[in-house]
Amino acid sequence: CQIVLLQNGCKLDYKFPREVTLLSTDEILGIPMARNLCLNNVTGDIAIWADDDIEMCENFVEVFTNPFQKIEKVGIVGYQTLVITEDFWYPWYVDPVETNGMFDYFEYPYAVSMEMIKEVGNYDEDVGPYVCDNTDLCLRAWASGWKLIWFTNPGMKALPGGTTITVHKKKGFTKLKEDEYKFDVHTYMQRKHGKNWHARYDIPCGPHICNPQLEFPEEKGRLGGPEDKQLNILEYFGIK
Repeated sequence: CQIVLLQNGCKLDYKFPREVTLLSTDEILGIPMARNLCLNNVTGDIAIWADDDIEMCENFVEVFTNPFQKIEKVGIVGYQTLVITEDFWYPWYVDPVETNGMFDYFEYPYAVSMEMIKEVGNYDEDVGPYVCDNTDLCLRAWASGWKLIWFTNPGMKALPGGTTITVHKKKGFTKLKEDEYKFDVHTYMQRKHGKNWHARYDIPCGPHICNPQLEFPEEKGRLGGPEDKQLNILEYFGIK
């Protein structure tokens, strides 16, 4: 395996192993820009994202790479599956077992095929620094006929708080830029993917009735999440 390590806007006083491809930036990059910088230095066939707020488990490389070896035209592999409203305002974690494998996109950590990246392109940097970078990539994968394969989490933990975003807000972007991105991101996604994208991209998914008490079960490795969206998503689907 190749290890690509990005020190995003920092340089740690640590002696890294020689085999690590060490990257660093003077300023904190937004998430899609940081990921593209890493992808541009990947030499292998598959890239697995292991972010600073994810606690990986033993044998995670094998778990992520197995589907690529066994199934044709796999583009993305992950375990945190979500649905999102057609207007891109409200995301919701769903259990793929309960939905018969129906979902729209993955949250990190997930693995991407570099062959797929060459076909559909890198992460869209115009989407903004914080959100929808993975949503957009997954939708482009669906649209191009690549398969999104999920697996049962073998023990990875998604830690609450989102350390990358926390650092970005403190050091990386001015309030003006943050407000611009927050205002534009949903409109941008709507303009890019249009209406009825589920049907047009042939995504086997639709509106789901979600139980907020089951959205982040600890045994599935999800420790925290957008609890403020729970009431809104229920209202969106007309559920009281």
